[in-house]
Amino acid sequence: PIDAWISDFEWYTRKPDYDLPDQGWSNFTDFGYNPVTFPDPIGQLQRYHDHFGVKFGGIRKPRLGNSQLLDFARDRDWLIPAGGQADGGNRNLNYSIPAVRTWYQSQMRHYLQDGVDFWWNDEGESTYFTTYYWTVAEADLLHSENADKRFFAINRD
Repeated sequence: PIDAWISDFEWYTRKPDYDLPDQGWSNFTDFGYNPVTFPDPIGQLQRYHDHFGVKFGGIRKPRLGNSQLLDFARDRDWLIPAGGQADGGNRNLNYSIPAVRTWYQSQMRHYLQDGVDFWWNDEGESTYFTTYYWTVAEADLLHSENADKRFFAINRD
């Protein structure tokens, strides 16, 4: 039996972000759906739930890839300076800043409303506390949408 399935990058963007420069790409999608794999996201997620009894989890990265969103974050000093071997270079968000968590929640809220059930948070090793604050943002978002729903995330650092 299957209870859930988890998708890598291709659920929300057309291409992984590993080859992106620090300035990102203007056509990278950070908070959307890939029209190839999710041409009807709300309908698809509803079918997964109603017809198959399956929950859906999508991968998330702690960074941005869209150049306009990166400029927005840089203007607010919301990015972690590159250091160590963390993926994403200078594109990782600093989730320890409350305003970053609030903004991130505003970008992610539609996913919960559309029917995404949980997250696979990957590569949060940009700082010691990145995964903690990133997960706090997601849990607080879920509870603001549904205080009775159990938060679930798979975190890999």
